[in-house]
Amino acid sequence: VINGYEDGTFKPDGSITRAEFTKIVTYTLGLSELKTEPKEFSDISEHWARYNIKTAYDQGIINGFEDGTFRPDENVTYEQALKMVVCTLGYGSFAEAAGGYPQGYQTQAAALDLTKSITGLGYDQPASRGAIAQVVYNALEVETKKLDGTTWVSSGKNLLNDYLGVKKFKGEMAGVEDYVTGNCHGALLKGQMQMVNVNDTSDYITMDYTEYTSNITDVSKLLGKMITVYYRQKNEADDAYLVIIDDETTKNTEYVIKSDDLDSFSSSAIKYFEEGTNASKSVKFDLDKVTVRYNGKTVSTKAGNGVRYV
Repeated sequence: VINGYEDGTFKPDGSITRAEFTKIVTYTLGLSELKTEPKEFSDISEHWARYNIKTAYDQGIINGFEDGTFRPDENVTYEQALKMVVCTLGYGSFAEAAGGYPQGYQTQAAALDLTKSITGLGYDQPASRGAIAQVVYNALEVETKKLDGTTWVSSGKNLLNDYLGVKKFKGEMAGVEDYVTGNCHGALLKGQMQMVNVNDTSDYITMDYTEYTSNITDVSKLLGKMITVYYRQKNEADDAYLVIIDDETTKNTEYVIKSDDLDSFSSSAIKYFEEGTNASKSVKFDLDKVTVRYNGKTVSTKAGNGVRYV
């Protein structure tokens, strides 16, 4: 959605213009440029972003100024960016009901968590590239609204899945080519990896990781870990391609214990001896929040009727 510079930098503290941000919004929605010369604003007839501006205007995402200009090369302010994103998501009428621009849009943006992780930036200040990236990121999984007659209702869609065509899967990295856990379904080909839902191991997705990286070490090091991945797949009959690995927001703490070193086990703790010593250690945990793996295979900790086993 947002590009960096040719020298490999992103310049998060740099500014972004109203035209540049309008292009980001239309790209996020997957909107093709309408090759119709815009007549709504007096200052964009020769501007490089005039078709993006026309598209966004026709979608009700942007407005200009009272003097009939859009001022495409002015830096976009934080509150202007929030207004555009709120309208992009279909919450403009809710913001108007909350007081209109700018306060109503600020209130609605906060309610949608669009301002999450952004600090130290005044609403009327030029928005930095880093802040814009965070706002757009925060918006990706917000359920959009659509107009049904005269009422705005939930669409059941979000920008990430339905406009950018990217799907999300959280689970265990069950296999990477020849490196597999016991949960992996079938043999994997070169360049393939597989994710499995540990709560329902029949739910899995096999995808090609080579568009993400050509280095197998980049993905095989996460084998057996709980991670979140994002992938592209137009429909279930098409091949899936890895886009992003998020191994940071899902934390993994792993204990590897040999059976000979086990001392005792309960539903909330396990005691074991450090290898080669008589020193005993105890690890406390919530059984509902752990994955138990035996000889590489993830095993259930629930047997039904409240009985647990490992």
